[in-house]
Amino acid sequence: MKNFKKHLFFFACTLLIGSSLPVSAQIFQPSTQPTIERGASRYGTIEKIEPNNTRNLLKNSSFNEVGDYGERTSLTTASNIKGGSKGWYSAARHWTVWTNTYGNITTELQPSTLNKRSKMIKVTTSGAGNGLVQVFGKHHEGPEVVEACVWILVESGKVGVGIGDGGNTHVSMVVENTGRWERIMVTNAVSPANEIIIYTTTPGATFYVESATVRTRGEIIDYNCCMPE
Repeated sequence: MKNFKKHLFFFACTLLIGSSLPVSAQIFQPSTQPTIERGASRYGTIEKIEPNNTRNLLKNSSFNEVGDYGERTSLTTASNIKGGSKGWYSAARHWTVWTNTYGNITTELQPSTLNKRSKMIKVTTSGAGNGLVQVFGKHHEGPEVVEACVWILVESGKVGVGIGDGGNTHVSMVVENTGRWERIMVTNAVSPANEIIIYTTTPGATFYVESATVRTRGEIIDYNCCMPE
């Protein structure tokens, strides 16, 4: 019975949704930013859990490192921007923002409410198809199959996660619950995998991200089904 429960737990942690939504990814790739060390947050409800030796393909996955433009950034796309598509830096190093529709998007680093020793990034946007991006490999290169685990709290609107190949990346799973932390796990819908997006799927939303992990398939199970960093 014990082994049965163990296998059932693993199965539940790897239950993934692969449906694809028509939200395009970004092509904005900023130059390398300098390392900025910041102190960890004293607030939260979950202690930091050290990962094992499996490799997270994402950089600054816990959002503790501040980007070049400080702990708060803002981007507005006006009607003179073709299609509303534009990219810029986020408040977190190695993460950018991208807009697929007109409007404003802001990012801000705050003490995490999920993990006592970490930070979270707050994203607010007035449009659909806007949000966070990280390119973790070269275009048309990368693993054939990866798994992502992202901790998201949606305050308003709906937010989705997807992995793919550069601009050919689409939302695969959507968070519809609000007011609580959700652990979202997806595999890449397009191969090879080299980019992750966390985008709104409604005309406007406010959400928080505390941890994001991308590993080659099968390794997330060894990390207790992706605990927050």
